[in-house]
Amino acid sequence: MAAEERAVSADSEGISDQEMTARLIGSNIRCGARLIAMSLWHNDPAGTDVETLYQQVLSGWPPEAIGKAEMEIKLLSGMLVPVDEDNAADPDGSTEAESAETVTAEKPLPAS
Repeated sequence: MAAEERAVSADSEGISDQEMTARLIGSNIRCGARLIAMSLWHNDPAGTDVETLYQQVLSGWPPEAIGKAEMEIKLLSGMLVPVDEDNAADPDGSTEAESAETVTAEKPLPAS
């Protein structure tokens, strides 16, 4: 994977943005497939080797499934912090609501 990253960065000046995006997406899919293969192997080390599992995932799984499985593996292993769905849309909104004073329709009483 490191060699692939070096090859992409070495060729980055002579290629278009579209080609660079395609290469990065392909690299991301291959990295996800590798992570899935390692996770599957970890579940059964006596079974199929990682390289065979990697080839099976890469050739048999759709890219969307690879992406979703990669995210689940990272969440389960603690590589990513879970995102609370309630706070995902507006992470700053909850802190503003907590610090705001309560609003009422009554006018404040004059100081005596």
